[in-house]
Amino acid sequence: MSDEPIPPVFLKPDTGTHTSDIVQLLVTPDGRRLISAGECTVRVWDALTRRPWAVLLGQVSGRSEEAYGSGNVLRMALSPADGRSLVVLKDVDAPQAERSAAHSEPRQPTEVQVFDIETGNLRSRFLHEGSPTDLDFSADGRYLAMAGWGGQVQVYAARDVLQAGFK
Repeated sequence: MSDEPIPPVFLKPDTGTHTSDIVQLLVTPDGRRLISAGECTVRVWDALTRRPWAVLLGQVSGRSEEAYGSGNVLRMALSPADGRSLVVLKDVDAPQAERSAAHSEPRQPTEVQVFDIETGNLRSRFLHEGSPTDLDFSADGRYLAMAGWGGQVQVYAARDVLQAGFK
């Protein structure tokens, strides 16, 4: 093994695999994975090889965009407690027939999806009857806060959210 210092690594993921703009990037606590979100997909990249590792699709309620909306990823947060539980907020628009250009109220509800990024499995998914626009875990991973329209902030026990429920 060489005693030479390891040069800095600059990741440049091939964003051509997303079909629209990337809305958020996260790095796992161990630095092994880069997570990117765009359109209705979340992609996990191997940070060492700079190659795609997994695609987390998790379609919104199994419904088509024409009838039920886009299902685009709004935000995501990675649990610092285990470094592998990813909570994703997805937009659930009203059906096309009910949309109005003048409609400026927040969209409701929002789909919450919980993935295990090491396996790629969708662990749970459920609707949240609010319109959160951002979310994050507390530093110890015990709580998940969601912020939304009108300055609302709701705080949940992370274990409840990761097990598909709000208490």
